[in-house]
Amino acid sequence: MKQKLKTQNTRVGGYSWQERPQCNPSIFFYGEWIKSNDAVFTTRTSNCISIDYSFNYAGKYKLENADGEWIERTPGHCRISQHESAYLTDMRTLSSPAHLAFIALRGTEDENPFLAHLKTSENCNPMVFNDKSGEIGTCFREIFTLGKKRGERGYWQAQSCLYRIIDELYSLSTAPSAGRCPRETSLSEQVNGYFTQNLQSRISLQELAETFFVSPSSLSHIYKKETNMAPMKHFMNLRMEYVKELLSKGLSIKEIAYECDFSSPNRLSHIFKVQTGITPRDFLKRFAENYSSSTAIL
Repeated sequence: MKQKLKTQNTRVGGYSWQERPQCNPSIFFYGEWIKSNDAVFTTRTSNCISIDYSFNYAGKYKLENADGEWIERTPGHCRISQHESAYLTDMRTLSSPAHLAFIALRGTEDENPFLAHLKTSENCNPMVFNDKSGEIGTCFREIFTLGKKRGERGYWQAQSCLYRIIDELYSLSTAPSAGRCPRETSLSEQVNGYFTQNLQSRISLQELAETFFVSPSSLSHIYKKETNMAPMKHFMNLRMEYVKELLSKGLSIKEIAYECDFSSPNRLSHIFKVQTGITPRDFLKRFAENYSSSTAIL
C-alpha cells in the first residue's frame, strides 16, 4: 500500500494583486511559508511563471514523475519555473522548519525579451541562480512588506521590486562568472567554502549551523552523507594543514596561535600533536630535512 504523503505548512503571509495586462511580466501574487520537516509535497505552476526563493536550507526537490536525482534546495538561491511545471519537495531530512517564498508572474516569453532569455530548458528543470549579493532576497522581503502593509496600493512599488529582481537575474545570467547555476551548490560544498575562508577562526558546530540556517544535527547528517566525513573533524584537518603552511614559512608557534585564534601556544601544540601525530617542533625538523634533501638533489 502506497504511503500517504504528509504535508505540514504555515503561511507567513502573502498578497494577490489585480492583474495589470499593460505590464509584462506583471506580479500578481506573493506567498511566504514556513514548512515543517517530515513532509513531501508537490508544487505546481499553472498559467504563470514563478520565481521561488529559499531563505534557509529547505530540503531537496526534483521534477514530479522523473527518475532524476534530488537537488538540494540551498539558502540564498532562487529558481525560475515555467508554465505547467510540477516539482516534488522532500523535507524529511530537516530537523528545523524551512523558510520559502515565491512570486507568481503573468507574462509570456513571446511578448517579453527577458522571459525569452531566461526560458527554462526543454525538460522543465528550473533555472537556478545564486543570490550572492543578497539583493534578490531583499526584494522578496520588500514585496512581502508591501503586500502586508499597503495591499493593492503597494502594487507599483512591488512591481518596481520585481524589476530589480529581473535586473539582478539578467546580470547573473550574462556575467562571465555567472551566478546562474547548472545545479544548486550542495550544502557540503558551501560549508567547505566557508571553511576555506575561515581557517584563521575558531568555529563551533552550533555557529556553523546558524550560518547555514539548519540545526547542528541536520548539518552533521547531511555533510557526512555527502562527504563521508564529520564537518568539524574536516575543518580541524584543514586548520592543521594551514598551521603547517605557516610553520614552513617561518612563523613561530606563538605567532600562529595568535593569528589562528588558539587560546595559547601550548593549546595549539597539543591539538597539532593529537591531529597529526607529531609535535610542531618535529614537523619543522622533518620539513627542514626534506628541504635539505630536495636542495641537494637539485
